[in-house]
Amino acid sequence: MGSFYPWIVFLHVAASFGFFMGHGVSMFASEQIRRERDPARIRAFLDLSRSSLVVVYVSLVVLLLAGIAAGLIGGHFARLWVWLSLGILAVVIVAMYAWRRATTAGSDGPWDSRRTSTPRGRRRRNRPRPRSSTGC
Repeated sequence: MGSFYPWIVFLHVAASFGFFMGHGVSMFASEQIRRERDPARIRAFLDLSRSSLVVVYVSLVVLLLAGIAAGLIGGHFARLWVWLSLGILAVVIVAMYAWRRATTAGSDGPWDSRRTSTPRGRRRRNRPRPRSSTGC
């Protein structure tokens, strides 16, 4: 296995932590936006969520590349678990994008400026509230 193998595995694991931490920050900001009424604070939480998604996507790319490199160097692509993990990742990514597309149809999502207000001045939600415990 080469001398770089442990470092590639470390990079893969570190990227997975970055991926989950970025998701956590985005979920936190999303929950705070639901409760917040001050437009300036809502914009601040949206900026926080957007910047954390940069971490999510960069970590995902590093996670994939380091995982594939570790699989190649370690000779793991002959094993079923590598293919199952890649397949599960693909299914989850497709399901997440399909869910987002279905729940934000006709809008640009939470950043849509066309959203309307109710008489009390609160923002109307055009999508169901996700279950935070499952991420769906």
